[in-house]
Amino acid sequence: MSKKIVKIGGRAVEDIQVEINGKRYNVPLAKAMKRKELLAMKTEDDVYQMFARHIPAEVLDDLTVDEYNQLCNAWAEANDDGDGESLGE
Repeated sequence: MSKKIVKIGGRAVEDIQVEINGKRYNVPLAKAMKRKELLAMKTEDDVYQMFARHIPAEVLDDLTVDEYNQLCNAWAEANDDGDGESLGE
């Protein structure tokens, strides 16, 4: 998985591209999300709902627990790659 930068509305939106069963989906990194949206992610269900806004729920629901954990870990690692700070700092 890799990050890419896409210009939308004059500002760069950073995301990770996730490939699941040959289809690609873009999930924004935390710094590209609205503050309110990021602060609302307090539970595992909230994180799932964020992913479901960018990856169809039927695709997410078909993932094994290990695959879903890989998605969560890849997103978290991509967020940590930017400036050396982890989420919450």
